[in-house]
Amino acid sequence: MASQSIRPVVPPDRPLAQVFGVGLALGLWLYSGYEQLSSVAEEVENPQRTFPRALAVVVPLSIVTYFLPTFAALASVDNWQNWKDGYFSIAAQQIGGPWLGSLMTVGAMVGIMALLNSTVPNQHTYAVHAGRRRLPSPFFSRVNNPRYGTPWIAILLSAAIYASLAMHT
Repeated sequence: MASQSIRPVVPPDRPLAQVFGVGLALGLWLYSGYEQLSSVAEEVENPQRTFPRALAVVVPLSIVTYFLPTFAALASVDNWQNWKDGYFSIAAQQIGGPWLGSLMTVGAMVGIMALLNSTVPNQHTYAVHAGRRRLPSPFFSRVNNPRYGTPWIAILLSAAIYASLAMHT
């Protein structure tokens, strides 16, 4: 019965190319952030050793945390036609009641905050490197915190830009 609920792999009213394209875009989104590793390599102790070890743990963990909830929801809630944004919380509520739906929503919020937390702090490195090349101003490349070596001016500039963009979306 469970194998019936995850069929068809390709929705009957969609061409395979369209489904593949959506799946590819989703796959790229799920692993966004990994491209930023090179931007912070100089801030990591022994990145040649640290990055492969960290990726050996994080990539399989990411795969499991994306696929297990999807397969569990598809196998438990036989209405894949109704899936849209935010449907994991709806599926969780149908499977385990309101508490599981709420827990899934909170988990999604924590996941998005973690994604942003890994993305936003990295963006200051672009301002620092541009400042070193005197592109907008060398002012941004200065290390303003002698204790931690933090370019806090570039970090605040990046945060202000992100905040202003978030207010207009």
